[in-house]
Amino acid sequence: MFAKSNYTLSSKNISVPPRHIYREKLALKAIQFMRWLKFRVHFHENPLSKTERREFYGLKSDTKPPDTPESLKDFEREFWNMIKNVKFRRDAVGRKNSIPT
Repeated sequence: MFAKSNYTLSSKNISVPPRHIYREKLALKAIQFMRWLKFRVHFHENPLSKTERREFYGLKSDTKPPDTPESLKDFEREFWNMIKNVKFRRDAVGRKNSIPT
């Protein structure tokens, strides 16, 4: 009924991004995640803390997350070590897309 396929490259001819672009995006997403996590932990540990409701008219808030709680410091240190030590496979980054255009 269905033939088993093994695709090593994108069928839409999307190339693998360069390492520096991948690292940039990874760092930005890691910063967003840590910011979100700090807010979540803060409001979980302080359920009665009330935040001021303001209108931002569709723009992102510039509110800074509270200081890192003690319960999160070890996790944050290990998380940034993991992000810093990302290794790339030589064959995945160096290969060129061979699909004819």
